[in-house]
Amino acid sequence: MKTLMERCEGFVQTKPTPVKRGGQSYADTERFVLRGLGLMYWLYHRASTTGQIARLTRDVIDFLLRRYHGYSIKEHIGAHYRQRGLRQKERTEFEHVLPNSVGRDMFLVGRFTAQEAMNVPTCLLSKRKHAELAASGLGDTTPNVYYFFRRYRDLGIEIETQDGVLIDLETWGLDDHYQLFGVSPSPHR
Repeated sequence: MKTLMERCEGFVQTKPTPVKRGGQSYADTERFVLRGLGLMYWLYHRASTTGQIARLTRDVIDFLLRRYHGYSIKEHIGAHYRQRGLRQKERTEFEHVLPNSVGRDMFLVGRFTAQEAMNVPTCLLSKRKHAELAASGLGDTTPNVYYFFRRYRDLGIEIETQDGVLIDLETWGLDDHYQLFGVSPSPHR
């Protein structure tokens, strides 16, 4: 067996080939995250649902979901929704309207498919309104999973889809969201 010094000699780190963002990279990201979620779901339900293995499994699921949300939603379409009237250069926050941890936990207990967890509603909010949401105690929780926009009620804002259609914060539900974005329920196990 070679020594550590011998194994280090002559090593040249290569740079990965840059990935061109586009249809194939989004499809690859979706496929990779779906497979990863399936594996983590399997591992989570074969390990104890308490303890460090369960915690680490949830951490990996969080990573996969956030990576998908960042690459395939935030960096691709901006967000599913946006606060109406945002100015061009206004500082904004990419906000999970349905908190990511809720989507993850709904997935782990079999109430969300992997596709549904990957596509929980997101919204661009002004930094000021995002701070108000956090101060209200609803920064990482929601009073209603199905009618997810109800957590914005007290912010005094209107919300529109990415293509400018105004939605009703009281009645817009998950069925509306998933239908608008073409997410069909599919088995996640």
